[in-house]
Amino acid sequence: MVVINILFFIFVVVVYFFTLFFDKTTDFLTRYLMFVLVVSFYFVWIVQIKSVLWLTLACAIGLILNSSVSIIKKFLLVVVSVLFVFFYRVPVLTSDFTDYVYEEYGLYCESVECVQISQSDSAHLQANIKKIEFLDFNSNFFWATGEIQTEDQSIKAANIMGFWFPMNEER
Repeated sequence: MVVINILFFIFVVVVYFFTLFFDKTTDFLTRYLMFVLVVSFYFVWIVQIKSVLWLTLACAIGLILNSSVSIIKKFLLVVVSVLFVFFYRVPVLTSDFTDYVYEEYGLYCESVECVQISQSDSAHLQANIKKIEFLDFNSNFFWATGEIQTEDQSIKAANIMGFWFPMNEER
């Protein structure tokens, strides 16, 4: 499946590359912005690096501002584009929540247990293994919530439009 996705991405890049240089019906700025927009969106879709969505959003806004529609339509299209990017960033997998827990709290969780690595005074690393007592993740269209409880720690967080917000934390 990975090979098919990569081949599809290469196909999209080649088609839009030729469109960029050989389609003379639109101006070069519009063709360039469309090329970057499509390639960056497919890159996010295939590689799953969601920070590239900001490039996609910038190109979408550039295309909208370069168009010849009324200011009200431009404003509405920019709002719809921003909302689309924010809604696309909402996580849908439990692994997205556990990645957040690892990045924010240094707690690496896998299946039934978590590992937290800390450094002692003598510069030695110490690993604390904790059993997962409760793990819950719910994803909706606009937001996602996650909760994990170990033997001595409870972490709750909400993701609204791609941004994680801690709800409460007990240690």
